[in-house]
Amino acid sequence: MKTELMERLLNESECTYHDYKQAQYPFLRAAGEEARSELIKDILAMANARTGETRHIMIGLEEVKGGRAIVHGLMNEDLLVDNDLQQFINSKLNRTIRFRVITETLNGHLIQIIEIEPQKGLSFLKSSYGKLSPNIVYYRIGSSTKDATPTEIEEWGRESVKRPVPELELRLAHIGMQPNVWPPEESHGISAPVVLEFLSTITRIEPESVRAYEAFHHFPELKNLRDYLKKVESLVHYFNLSQIYKPVGLVIKNSGAVPCGNIKVNLKVEPADLFLIKEQQKIVRPVLKPSDGITS
Repeated sequence: MKTELMERLLNESECTYHDYKQAQYPFLRAAGEEARSELIKDILAMANARTGETRHIMIGLEEVKGGRAIVHGLMNEDLLVDNDLQQFINSKLNRTIRFRVITETLNGHLIQIIEIEPQKGLSFLKSSYGKLSPNIVYYRIGSSTKDATPTEIEEWGRESVKRPVPELELRLAHIGMQPNVWPPEESHGISAPVVLEFLSTITRIEPESVRAYEAFHHFPELKNLRDYLKKVESLVHYFNLSQIYKPVGLVIKNSGAVPCGNIKVNLKVEPADLFLIKEQQKIVRPVLKPSDGITS
């Protein structure tokens, strides 16, 4: 398991999709069904949890609320065997639960993680086993395990057959073709997210230097110096703005299975000290021709 994911799991608090067990389940050395049924119930409850998150049961660890879990570790002879556990549990259920057992070493101690994928449909025992009854949907909510009521199951059924809707995502996008956009498969300029750059050095032209250069080196005969210099200042202002502002656009991506049209987007931009926003049509490049300043 990647270090980043492991650290996230170790700092996660107990919730609907996350649980800690300081000691190993009494599964391998259990004398009877009653002790083994505890593990079956926890896996069933996690599989039936009403969440789209991947679920984890952290074994050999103790929760620390607001901090990193304490590693207690497991004995080698107490480790669960992935294939054996899957076969044992799924043989007793109405449907196959997709899960796996991961063994890791932390701080010199062995730990195990039961990782349970989001499931389709509800799972339950086909017959009694230990303390568990058949045809009962156990599910986890928060840090507790409950039995689903008929009303809850009915509501979940309605949710699963809801009419599909478009899944829209609004993103910033480059305007026009860009040679180095990300991700590579979205290199057409309209769907790659833009990188808002903080410019540490901005090339800036001062109007005074432009006026002097244009007036005395290129246009010795000026018919209207005042109007011409105003146009020069407008051009300089546009150039400076183009260095500060980065053009961005918006793209709406529909990742759902249902097409949609007539989309209306309302944007509310909160004031921020670090960003300045201008509409594109308000940054217009002025037209300046040499003939504007030459006497006919």
